[in-house]
Amino acid sequence: MAHPKPAKRSGYGLYVLFFLVFLAIMAYAAYWLFARAEINNGLQNWIEDQRRAGYSVEYQDLRLDGFPYRFSLEVDAPRYADPQTGSEWQGEILQIVAQSWAPFHAIIRSEGRHEIVLPDGKRIRARLGPKSAASVKWNTSSVTDIGISLDSTELTYADAGLHLEALNAHTAPVKGVPSRQRIAIDWQSLDLEAAQTLLAPFAQGLEIFGSEIGPVQLRLESPVLSLTGASDTRRRPNDRTEIAQFLFNWGPLKLGLKGEYTIDARGQLEGTLKLRLEDTDRLKAVLIEAGLVTEEQAVALDLIAASSRNGGFLTVAIDDNRLKFLGQTLGVIPDEVVEFLKQI
Repeated sequence: MAHPKPAKRSGYGLYVLFFLVFLAIMAYAAYWLFARAEINNGLQNWIEDQRRAGYSVEYQDLRLDGFPYRFSLEVDAPRYADPQTGSEWQGEILQIVAQSWAPFHAIIRSEGRHEIVLPDGKRIRARLGPKSAASVKWNTSSVTDIGISLDSTELTYADAGLHLEALNAHTAPVKGVPSRQRIAIDWQSLDLEAAQTLLAPFAQGLEIFGSEIGPVQLRLESPVLSLTGASDTRRRPNDRTEIAQFLFNWGPLKLGLKGEYTIDARGQLEGTLKLRLEDTDRLKAVLIEAGLVTEEQAVALDLIAASSRNGGFLTVAIDDNRLKFLGQTLGVIPDEVVEFLKQI
C-alpha cells in the first residue's frame, strides 16, 4: 500500500522571523544614532553656553561612542575655569557612561591626577585610583541619587597631604518625603601626613589623637540637603536632623553616637544625643596629659564609659549648645561645630 508523501514545509515563517529581527536591529541602531546625536548636540550647546557666560571649557579630545549597549563620553585633558574668580579644575581624563536602556543613570570616572584652584589661589592636588567612580541618577526635573566610591586617593592642600582609603558616600531623598535627604558616608582610613596644619582651623591640640582617622561610618537624615528642589534648603526653626549612626575612630578616641537635634529661632542647638565610648582609660590619659581636660572634667568620660558597657549608651540633652546630663553641664559644643551642624 502506497503512503502519501508528507507535504514540504514552507520556509516562509523563518524568513518572516529573520525579517522582524532585522527590523528590530535597524530600529535599535537608528535609536542609538539618534540618541547619540541628541547627546552630542546637547553637550556642544552646553559648552557654547558656558563659554558665552564667561567660563573657560577646554579639552584635547572628545569622543562619544559605546555602540551598541551604552553611550560613552570620554574627554582627554578636561579643564573648566572661572576667570572672574580665578577658580578652575583640570584632570587627565573624564569618562561618563550611561547604558542605552537607562539614559538617566550615569557612571562617572576620572582616574589619575586632578588640580583644583580655589578663589583664594590655594591649590588642591589629588590622585584618584582606577576603581574610583561616581553614580548619578536624575529625572526630567532634578537629580535624585548620588553615589561616590573612592578606592585610594592622595590629596594635597596647603602643603599638607592626606591618604584616603575606601570612601563610600551616598545620598537620596527619603521615600515619600522628597524635601528630606538620607546621607551615608563611610571610609576605612584617612591618613593625615600633616595633621596639625589641616586641623588648626578647627581646634588647637587635636593633633594629639594622631594622624590616622578611621574607620568612620555616618548615617543621617537631613531637612536641609535636598537634591530634588522640593525645598529651598534653608533650615527653619525646629527642622529636625536625625543622626541614625555615627561611629568614629581616631587614635584613642573610639566614639559611637546617635540622636537628633534642631536649631531654635535663636540659633541654638536643642535635642538629645546617645553616646558611647570604648577604651576610655586610654582616652582620659591622653586628654589629661595634653592639658585639654582636668581630672574633674574627665568625670564626664567615666559616666559615658559606665553607660557604654554591654553595648549601652549614655543619653544626654542638648540645651542652648550645651551637653547636659541630669541637669549638669558636661561641656559646651564649639561654635565651629554649631555652625557646621546648622548646614546639615
